[in-house]
This record gives sequence, structure tokens and C-alpha cells, in this order.
Amino acid sequence: MKIQVKSADHDFHLTLPNGLIFNRFVVGMMFRSGTVSAQLEKIPPEAAKAVLEELRRIRKKHGAWELVEVHSADGETVTITL
Repeated sequence: MKIQVKSADHDFHLTLPNGLIFNRFVVGMMFRSGTVSAQLEKIPPEAAKAVLEELRRIRKKHGAWELVEVHSADGETVTITL
């Protein structure tokens, strides 16, 4: 996953390995830690694992996938790419 923030003053790039974020261990820890928001509590852990497997499959098949692109009136840009 790549997170990029660009503005007139600075550029910020953060690259995180997809395997570090989208794996069964992290999802399991998230559900067991109690920090899951009210909306995510409705999703069973098995369904969350299935979604992560599908994200990995899509990434492998199609390559980079832009999840979010936001442009502000000040000229700042935030892009999150899978």
C-alpha cells in the first residue's frame, strides 16, 4: 500500500507491504483486541478474512489499484494505492 500526500510545501510518501497489513494474523488481532469500530463488529471474522484474500487476488491479477484520490482547494493531493 502506498500513501502519498503532496502539497506546495512538502511531499510525503509512505509505503507499507500489503502482506503486513492484509493478513489473517492482523485481522484476528484486530477482532480480539476490542478496537474494532461498531460498524466492523457486524462483520464476522471469517468474512473479513475472505475479503482480505480477495484483495490479495485482485492485486495479484490486476496490479496496482487506486483506492482513494482526494484533491483539496489548496492544491493538496492525497492518494492511497493498493
